[in-house]
Amino acid sequence: MSMIAVIARNDLRRRLSQPVSLLVWTGVPLMIGLLMAAMGAGGGIGPKAHVLLVDEDSQSVAGLLLRGAAGLQKRVVIEKVDEAEGHRRLAEGDATALLILPAGFDRAILDEAPATVDLITNPGEQILPDIVEELADAGLEMTWTLRRLLDEPIEELRGKEDLGFGDAAALAPAVERLADEHLPPLLEMELAPSLASRPAAVRFGAVILPGLVMMALLLAAGGLSDDIWVEREAGTLVRYLASPHSIASLLAGKLAAAAVVMLVLSLAGLGISAAVAGGAWRGLPLAVVVAVLTGTVFVALYMLIQASASSRRTGNVLTTIVMFPLLMVGGSFFPLDQLPGAIGWLGSWTPNGRALTVIQQALLRESGNAATVLLALAGLGTVACVLLARRLAHVELGG
Repeated sequence: MSMIAVIARNDLRRRLSQPVSLLVWTGVPLMIGLLMAAMGAGGGIGPKAHVLLVDEDSQSVAGLLLRGAAGLQKRVVIEKVDEAEGHRRLAEGDATALLILPAGFDRAILDEAPATVDLITNPGEQILPDIVEELADAGLEMTWTLRRLLDEPIEELRGKEDLGFGDAAALAPAVERLADEHLPPLLEMELAPSLASRPAAVRFGAVILPGLVMMALLLAAGGLSDDIWVEREAGTLVRYLASPHSIASLLAGKLAAAAVVMLVLSLAGLGISAAVAGGAWRGLPLAVVVAVLTGTVFVALYMLIQASASSRRTGNVLTTIVMFPLLMVGGSFFPLDQLPGAIGWLGSWTPNGRALTVIQQALLRESGNAATVLLALAGLGTVACVLLARRLAHVELGG
C-alpha cells in the first residue's frame, strides 16, 4: 500500500472515531436552514405597525391611498373599524395608532377646504408610531397632490351633492393620462419564463439548500485543517518530515481523506437538494464534483493558514475570521441574487460563491461555466498546496 493510501486511511479512521465533529459540521447549517425556513413562513422579519382606520366617508380616496401605501411598505397593517371600537382597542394597547378620516373628507378635498384628520398613537410603543405618522403624512400629501393634478376633471364633480366612490373612480382615465404624460416608465422588465414559472420548492431545493451544503463543507474544511496542529503536537509531523517520504505524499494523503469526507457531505446534502427541487438528478453528478473539489481546496487553504499561525488557537481564530465573511457574501446565509449591489458582485467572485453558482445552475438544469470554475479551483488548490509544502518544511525543519 502506498504512503498516500496509508495516510488517508489513518486520517479517516481518526475522523470516524470522532463522530461529534461530523454532527457539528452538518448540524449548524441544518439549524440555520430551519431558522430561515421558520422566518420565511412567518412572513418576514421585524414587527409591524397595526393601524385602526376610521373612514367616515366609507370609501374615501385618502383611505384607499393609505391602505395601498401600507401594502407597498409591508411594515404597516391597516384595519378598518368604527370609531368606538377603535378607541377601545387603542386604550387596550391592541394597536399602534388610530387614524380618523372625518365625514366629508373627500368633499373637502374637492373644494380645497380645511379638514381635520385625527391620529392617536399608542404611548406604549416608540418606533412604530413614527412609521405610522410618516405613512399618514405621505398618504395625505399624495391625496392633495392628486387634487391639484386633476383640477380640470374634478371641477365636473364639484356640483354633485352626494359624492360617492363611483364618482371618484371616474377620475381613473385622467389619472392614467397624467401618468403617461408626466411619469413615463424609465425601465421595462420582462421575466424569463423559467424564472417566472419556477415553483418555490424548486428555488428552495436548488438555491437555498446548496448554500447550506456549502456552509457545511467550509465548516468541515475548517475542522479538518486543524489536523496540522494535531500532527505537530503529537510529534508525528516531525518524524514524517525526517523520513524519506516526501511532503507531497503527506499532503496528498490528507487531502484524499478530506475529499472522502466532502463526498459524503455533498452526496447527502445535494441529494436532498435535488429531491426537493423536483428530481433534478441529471445535474447532481456535476454539482457533487464541484462541491467536493471546493471543499477539498478550502481544506488546503485553511491548512496553509494553520501552518502560518504561531499557535493552534491563533490558527483556529484566523480560519474562522476568513470563513464567516466568505459564508456571508458567498450565498450560504442569503442567496447571491438577494444581496445588495457591490456585496452581491463580490460574493459571486469568491471561490465558494463561484462554485455555488455552478451547483445551483446544475440543479436548475441551466448552462454555466462549470469547466472554467473547476479549472480555477484546481489552480487555486495547487497554489495552496505548493505554499503549504514550503511552509511546513520551513516551520518544522528550519525552525
